[in-house]
Amino acid sequence: MIRSTLMCALAIAFTATVASAGVVETGSDRYDYALAAGAGSSDGPYQNNGTPIYGNFTDTTSATASDSGGSGDARGQQTSSIDPGLYVADLEAFAAASAEPFESGSARADAYYEVAFTVTSPVDYMLNGDGSVNGGDSVLQIRLVNVGSGGSPTETFVNFVGGNSSTTLNESGTLLPGDYELRAHAWTDISYFFEFGAESNSSTSAANFTMTLTPEPSSIVLLAIGGLAAVRRRRIAAA
Repeated sequence: MIRSTLMCALAIAFTATVASAGVVETGSDRYDYALAAGAGSSDGPYQNNGTPIYGNFTDTTSATASDSGGSGDARGQQTSSIDPGLYVADLEAFAAASAEPFESGSARADAYYEVAFTVTSPVDYMLNGDGSVNGGDSVLQIRLVNVGSGGSPTETFVNFVGGNSSTTLNESGTLLPGDYELRAHAWTDISYFFEFGAESNSSTSAANFTMTLTPEPSSIVLLAIGGLAAVRRRRIAAA
């Protein structure tokens, strides 16, 4: 009975170790921003940071402004989470603005997600999801960046600049030991200042993705050997 309980406990510990082996999260930055202005009036900006490293973050920040000359409507929002070796984000930035002749109106929105982590032994990564930009004056960037010594080259998965476009994310590879940051930024900015004619536009930048980090098979084998050695030592000590 004692032996069975010990083996079960070691199996659970081994599974938890495999889930985060080779990866140590070191920081995060998550926020939304919105600013709107119409013919001299404004509301914002607002910023909201999530928990320092782990946990869920849900926030919506909005700003509106209007008068007889122009208007702006902005919204930045996200639902995201950071767990050991598992990073999930759903980001959206929306902006709409209009202006009468020789008047002004503007709107800007941002949604930003970043997690920093250190790889201590080779790990495989997989990033799946989608991204889109609808309307002009928008950008969507998702980047995996090596920020320390060693490691793998910088990679950019998505880099939309305006227009109407979308993509499916299905990326994978191996990260060598080093320091990294996963950054995702959706933003849109529409501005009219003293145009000759009436102007109006709206735009949305959005991304929804999941990135997982798992130890390479060789790392798992080493963990298994270590786990078996621990079991053997405990059995000898109990004999």
